[in-house]
Parts: sequence; structure tokens; C-alpha cells
Amino acid sequence: MPVSTSANSITPATDNILEQAKGRFEVAVVVGLLPDGNIDVMTNNSNYAILQWLFSRASFELLNHEKMGYMNKAKEINPAKGEGA
Repeated sequence: MPVSTSANSITPATDNILEQAKGRFEVAVVVGLLPDGNIDVMTNNSNYAILQWLFSRASFELLNHEKMGYMNKAKEINPAKGEGA
């Protein structure tokens, strides 16, 4: 499925993230969505076990971040919830 956004509007933001990442990581995986809707993965490490662990950890962190967002939103709506009430 083709991506409906303009590649010109996405490229500067993507390039900025990649620039910020330079020199920070020992192992890196770049997962990108191509304009035709396909996914491409690039990495500097060919050890499958490390890459699998990295994806699992990243998935956990994203889910945890999402859960904390829901919990914070619920506290904003009902401040008494989650405070021992």
C-alpha cells in the first residue's frame, strides 16, 4: 500500500533524526517505510540474536510508554484514581 504523504515533507524530518543519531549508538537498526509502502531494515550488526533482543526491547519500551500515557491521561480525567482512593 503506497504511503499517502509527500516524500518531500518527510525527508527533512527523517534526515534530522538520522543526523541526531550519528555517533550515539554501538548497535543501530534503521527501519523505514518506503514511499511504495514496503519496509526496509538496515543495521550495522549481523548478529541475529542481538537484533532480535533489540527489537523486543524497543517493542517493550514503546508499549510501556503507551501504557504510561494512558495512565497519565486517566489521572488527568479522574485524579482520585491510582492515589490509593
